[in-house]
Amino acid sequence: MRLGTWGHDLSLSFSWRNYFFSLLLLMLTACSDPKIEVGVLNKLAKTKAEFKVNNAIGDGDMLPDATESSIPIEISCSSTVEMMEIQNPQTKEWKKISDLIAGASFSCSSGGPVRFNLPLTHVAPYSAPTTSGDRRQDFQIRWMVKNMYGETSVYYRTLSALFKAPTVGVVASDINLDNAAPGSYGISGSCSQEGAEVAIEGPFSSVIKGICSSGSYSLVASVDTAWADGSTVIKVKHYTVDSYRAYGEATKTILIDRMAPVLSISSPSDGTVFTSSHFTAGSTIQVAGSCSESLLPVKIELNGSFIVETSCSSFGTFHAEVIPPEGPFTIKASHSDGAGNNTNTSLLSLEKDTTPPGAFSISGVRSNSGTDVTADSVLTDLGLRVDLSTAAGAASYDVVVKDSAGASVICPLQAGAVTQFSFDGCVLNQSGTYKVFAQAKDSHGNVIAASNNGFSFTVQYPVPEIVKVYGSVPNTTQMQGATIYIYVEYNRAVSVLGAPKLALNTSAEASFVMMADADKKTLKFQYMVGANQYAGMLGVEGAGISLNGGSINDIANSAVNASLAVPVDDGVNANWLKSNRIKVDSQPPGFVTGLTLNQVSTYYFRTPMIHFELPAGEPEPVTVFARVRTSSNSELQGWTAVVSDQRLDLVTHMMPGTTYYVDLRAQDPAGNIGSVVTSSFVSFLCPTGFVYIYNPAMPAVAPFCVGQFEAKLGAGNLPSFVAAGYPWALGRNDAMTKCQSLGGNYDLISNTEWNTVAELIAQQGVNWTGDGILFRGNNNLNPPREVNTAAPFYPNLMVDLSQIRSHSLPYNQTLWDFSGNATEVVKDLDAVVYSPYDGYVAQLALGTTPLKEKYGTSRICASFGVSPYCGLGYINVQYSGTIWRGGSCIDADGAGVFATWRNYTTGANDPATMPPPYGYTNDGGFRCVYHP
Repeated sequence: MRLGTWGHDLSLSFSWRNYFFSLLLLMLTACSDPKIEVGVLNKLAKTKAEFKVNNAIGDGDMLPDATESSIPIEISCSSTVEMMEIQNPQTKEWKKISDLIAGASFSCSSGGPVRFNLPLTHVAPYSAPTTSGDRRQDFQIRWMVKNMYGETSVYYRTLSALFKAPTVGVVASDINLDNAAPGSYGISGSCSQEGAEVAIEGPFSSVIKGICSSGSYSLVASVDTAWADGSTVIKVKHYTVDSYRAYGEATKTILIDRMAPVLSISSPSDGTVFTSSHFTAGSTIQVAGSCSESLLPVKIELNGSFIVETSCSSFGTFHAEVIPPEGPFTIKASHSDGAGNNTNTSLLSLEKDTTPPGAFSISGVRSNSGTDVTADSVLTDLGLRVDLSTAAGAASYDVVVKDSAGASVICPLQAGAVTQFSFDGCVLNQSGTYKVFAQAKDSHGNVIAASNNGFSFTVQYPVPEIVKVYGSVPNTTQMQGATIYIYVEYNRAVSVLGAPKLALNTSAEASFVMMADADKKTLKFQYMVGANQYAGMLGVEGAGISLNGGSINDIANSAVNASLAVPVDDGVNANWLKSNRIKVDSQPPGFVTGLTLNQVSTYYFRTPMIHFELPAGEPEPVTVFARVRTSSNSELQGWTAVVSDQRLDLVTHMMPGTTYYVDLRAQDPAGNIGSVVTSSFVSFLCPTGFVYIYNPAMPAVAPFCVGQFEAKLGAGNLPSFVAAGYPWALGRNDAMTKCQSLGGNYDLISNTEWNTVAELIAQQGVNWTGDGILFRGNNNLNPPREVNTAAPFYPNLMVDLSQIRSHSLPYNQTLWDFSGNATEVVKDLDAVVYSPYDGYVAQLALGTTPLKEKYGTSRICASFGVSPYCGLGYINVQYSGTIWRGGSCIDADGAGVFATWRNYTTGANDPATMPPPYGYTNDGGFRCVYHP
């Protein structure tokens, strides 16, 4: 069909054209008259007014159910309407009813209404709404009308799908501390769409959803502790669970306030007890404090019940008047803010007590410690004490002593829970009259005065007397310059004028210094020990105290003079001065007499015998101290207590042939030291050519002297111990004879003495090479050589460092050729058979064996298996008889200070012709000793 410009059908037969043309002209000429137009239309064709949508409301609104998928439509139309189409408002696509609804057809031929459902997917395609409330979706319909002439006209109409939004309400409280916990905040309200969804938006971490049921909903939200306090909006949406084209919405502004109000009671304090002193101006107490919510109420509870409400001021304070009951009661305050947060203060436990203690009285006065023991109105001894009767319910008492007028305080107030009060430090005048005032208090401070308040008493003191004299340093001995304080104690307080003196049995006086105690009973005297003063026991001499122009009076009554009599020092009933056992000794002891130094010791660590006599006429036993020093006052031994005829062992040893001094002085028990007396001595010195030998590791061998060099043939055919010359080779008997020919204390060296020297040499670290070899001397140049003291390797023996021919000894001494050069015969004879009988000393078994004990050493050799075996020497005692020590110039590694041979003979001097004691060797020699 081809449509014309106005939507009419133009496919008409030619025979009617002239007719319609004429008719059209008539219509056009009549356009100015609507009656004519309608009339003509009615006559000619069915108009659009004969097509009616019966269920449209107003201007064409359709009210689809938001839960359905189509819009029901009812149309009344004439039979001239041949077809109806509906347009999709989004795609602008027109579709016939039969195309939209399967099996449906459109026919107005019956003349009755036509009913069918328009799919919403076509007339109102879904799109999620962005705003709440009703939503209108316009769409167009058009229909085709065919007139009696077969012409078709097209008519249009706009309809609206009006989707009504469901209604919803919201009920939500402000968020406070009570509903701030997760899962504790409820949101509810009304809703109109049963089974439809309710979605809540707000400050929550996600949208909270629920279903409308029976016209309402109720949901629980989680409150986030990180939310900031302040106002926030809760929005509730209501819509169908499936696709929806309109939704309802409700909002509510709430307050987030999770901070409890600040509330505190500043007055009264917890534990306060209200006594009668609190209610002088009424029967109420004031409850006051600070608050944070201005103009909002503060409620006060008394014993758990609300009694009064006040408001928090703009200054953040509150106060209320409360009438408390008698006895214990509690107070608590509460305060709420606009969000419903509530704060309660801690419960104050208080008490009202306005009942004072029971009646009581002042019993009287007496002394606190003395002869006045009866409580009455007369005080006859020092140490005021006030006695009270007991007040029922009293927790403490206050007592004060005033003058006779009751105006000025004489004895300051004392408080306590007892009924006896001591005023020991209070100064009362002799014959004075005083008044006592007292009050009793209960534990809450309620007060009652004594029934006889202002009790009057008089004072009548006795004369002060000395009861004790004692010193500050009992059981001691005091020397010159020492200060001793002597205390004179009276039985009551005294006053001192001037400068009293105290005579002592040292012919000196002690001077008054001050009162030694607060109660003014004790006088303090000072005595400084002078020179040459002595008292076996310090005591008071003669009359004792001298006033020295001053006075000592009763402090309570200056007219009462104190007694100056010093009690007898019996040492039994009181701690008198002599009983303190204070000695005074500033007299130094006299000279030590008769000092002699006898029998100079051969030990360099021991003095001669010290003989002396003690000073005469000393009152105290003295001790004598000795000191040993050099001429330059360098001490070998500091001051050490000695007795007569005693030797001193020295801390520092002496040197041979040196002059030393012994100083003596006496000292008494007090430490006074007498004058020094001095004597000198020369330490022991070996004969010329001899060196001193003492080995502390072998104390059984007494000190002796040994020839410094091997014996040489000297003047008078006697041995000489000098460096020059060659060793003198003699047999054992001849050598012994020659040594003994030197004098009564001379002899041939013994085997034991040889070992003593050898061990002493080995003890000195300077006698060893860095490789651990003990110096062996000349052990490879034959015959034996003389000594050149300036060249210890003489004559050019530098095969190795161990060939030094000298050994260092203590006391800066040097010994030559004790190893090597000439093997030396000793005085001992030995026929014992040893097993083993030979070997290097370093290789012999460890530990002590008879062979090692006799000739060797227990010293450990680090290289005992390597030549030269530490330089200790070789032992061979397979023969019995003469003993030769030290090795010789031909013994190489066998030489050493411990080397030993027996019956060593060569040449014509063989054992067959010369008995062993007389045999000698060409490389032999000997050495003499001197016994002090």
